[in-house]
Amino acid sequence: MRLEFLPLAFAALVGSSAAAEPITVAREVDQLLNARYESLGVTAAPACSDEDFLRRVAFDLAGRPPKAHGVVKFAKSNEPGKRSRAIEIYLERDEWAANWASYWREVIFSRATNQRAAQGSNSFEEWLASRLADGAGWDDVTTELLTATGDVRENGATGFIFAHDGNAEELAGEVSRIFLGIQIQCANCHDHPYDSWKRDDFHTLAAFFPRVRVRPQPMSVPPTAEVVSFDLGQALGGSMFRSNPKFIFNRLDKNGDGSISKDEVAETDLGKNFGLLMLYGDKNKDGAISLEELKAAPMPMNENRRTEWYKSDLSDPSTPGEVTRPRFFLDGVGAQLGTNDLNRRRLLAVAITDPGNVWFARATVNRVWNELVGSGFYAPVDDIGPERDAVASDVLDLLATGFTDRGYDLKWLLATIANTQAYQRSVATSQLVSTASDAPFLTATPTRMRADHVYAAIVQVVGEPTPPRLPFFNRGEKGKGRYADRSPRRQIVELFGFDPSTPHDEVAGDVTQSLFLMNGSIVQGRIRAEGDGPLATIVKESGTTEELVDQLYLLALSRHPTSAETSFCVDYVKSAPSRLDAYEDLAWSIMNSAEFVTRR
Repeated sequence: MRLEFLPLAFAALVGSSAAAEPITVAREVDQLLNARYESLGVTAAPACSDEDFLRRVAFDLAGRPPKAHGVVKFAKSNEPGKRSRAIEIYLERDEWAANWASYWREVIFSRATNQRAAQGSNSFEEWLASRLADGAGWDDVTTELLTATGDVRENGATGFIFAHDGNAEELAGEVSRIFLGIQIQCANCHDHPYDSWKRDDFHTLAAFFPRVRVRPQPMSVPPTAEVVSFDLGQALGGSMFRSNPKFIFNRLDKNGDGSISKDEVAETDLGKNFGLLMLYGDKNKDGAISLEELKAAPMPMNENRRTEWYKSDLSDPSTPGEVTRPRFFLDGVGAQLGTNDLNRRRLLAVAITDPGNVWFARATVNRVWNELVGSGFYAPVDDIGPERDAVASDVLDLLATGFTDRGYDLKWLLATIANTQAYQRSVATSQLVSTASDAPFLTATPTRMRADHVYAAIVQVVGEPTPPRLPFFNRGEKGKGRYADRSPRRQIVELFGFDPSTPHDEVAGDVTQSLFLMNGSIVQGRIRAEGDGPLATIVKESGTTEELVDQLYLLALSRHPTSAETSFCVDYVKSAPSRLDAYEDLAWSIMNSAEFVTRR
C-alpha cells in the first residue's frame, strides 16, 4: 500500500473555510465534535473556570504561569470574547515561539543518538525560536533542518542532523517519525510487521543521507562540530580539485598513461571506494578512469564511509549489500545514484513538505492537538499512517487542510485549537463522560508539565535562581560559553525532561524529582518569607492571613484556594510558633503538591 498525495481531494473535504480565521475554524471544529456527541447521546464536560483557562493557555502559549494579579483581573472581567483576546495577546509576544522551540528541542534531542548532542541544543532552540518569531512556516523550518550545514554552535538548524551524528539510518527513522508521524524504522531489518512498509521503503529513504558528515572540531573552544556535505572535490583535494582537477589527476596517474587504475590509487583515500568510482565514472568500460571521466563523475568519495547507501543482504551480512537509489516512499520521488548531498536532501525536503503530502500536515496537527488538548487523533502521537484509524478524522482533516492553506503557520494552528471548546473544557470529576474512541475529547486531560514549564512555575514562586559561579557555568554569547551550561534552568530541564512523544498517561514523576522539590537548593534554599522574593512581597502586602493564603495560591497555582484549603492554612499559621516559618511551610507544601507540576 502506498499513501496517495491528495491535494485536490483533501482540500475538498472542507472547502475554502479551512483558510478562515482561527475563531471561525475553531467553531467548525466544535460543530463537528458536538454533532458527534449529540448523535451518540453523550455529554461533554463544561467549560473550565477562567482561572484554569488562563493558567492553561499561559503555559501552552507563553511557557509560563500567568501573574497573580492577571488571574484576578481576568476572572472579574465581563468583556465578551475575553478568552479569544487572551489567546491573541499571548501570541502577539515572542514567548510563544520560545515555548514551542523548547517543545521541538525535547522532541528531537530526547532521542538523540549522538552523545555530544547537548553541544547543539542551545543554538538549535535559539535558532528555532527566532525563525518561528519571524513567521517561518513549519515547511520552511523542516526544509532548513533537513538541508543544514555548518557549525552546530553557530547554525542551530544543524541540530537535527547533529543529534544523530549524521547517521543515515537514524536520520531516516527520525525524519519519518517526527515530520510524517510514520514509524518506518521498523522496516529497517525486515518488512514492517504491522504496516505495509517494506525494507525497500526504509532503505531508499536512508539513501538520501549517506553523504552528510558530522565532523568534530575538538581543538575549538568550546569544542564543537560541523555538519558538512562530502562531495568528490573534497575527497580528491577539496578546493585544489575544484580549481585544478588536472593537477590531482596527474598525481594519481603514476604511470602517465592518461588513466587511473585500481593499483595506482590503492594506497590513497580514493582507493577505498574505487569500485564505486568505476561504477559511476567508467563510461567506456575500459577498467580505468580518464581525466574527463573523473571530472564528470557525480559521486562523492569515501571518508571511511560509503557515499551511496547499501541495503544489507540479510542472508549474507558479510557482503556490502545492494546499492540503493534515493526514493521517497510516499510518492516515489527519487534521485539518481551519484546525486550530490545537498541536492538529495533538498529533494527530500520538497517531497515531505509538498502540500499534496497529507501526512506532513496531519503529523504536525496531531502533535499540537495532543499537546494542547491532552490526547491526539492518533495515539501514540508519532505512530500514524494509512493503516491507522484516527478518531474524529473529520476534525483532523479540517485542521490539517487549514494548516496547509495557511502555509503551515504554527501560530495559526495554536490560535485555532486554543479557541475551541475542546481545548477549554474542564477536567471531568466523575465517570459520566464516555472515553470511547467514537466520542473523543469530551473532557480536559490533566498532563505532566514539561520541564521548562516546571522551571517557570518554580521561578514564579521563589524568584530567578542565581547561576553557579565560574568555572562551572559561563553561557557566553548565545549559549557559546566556554564551560558547560549548568544553569538552574538546564538542571531542571535535565531532571524533569521527558520525550513529548511519550503518551501522556505514561509520563510520571520519580523519586529524584520529588527529592529535588523537597530538598533541592533552588526550591528549599529560596523559599523565604523575608527579603525581596515573591513570597516575602506578598507577606508584606497582605493584610490578613486569609489574604496571604489567597495570594499564595494565586502565585503558585493561578487560582483561589477553596474554603477548606483556606481554613486549613489559616489554622496552621495560627498554631505555628513562627508565622514567617509557617508561610514558608505553606509555600513549600504547595510546590510539592501534584497540582503544582500538573497542567490542568
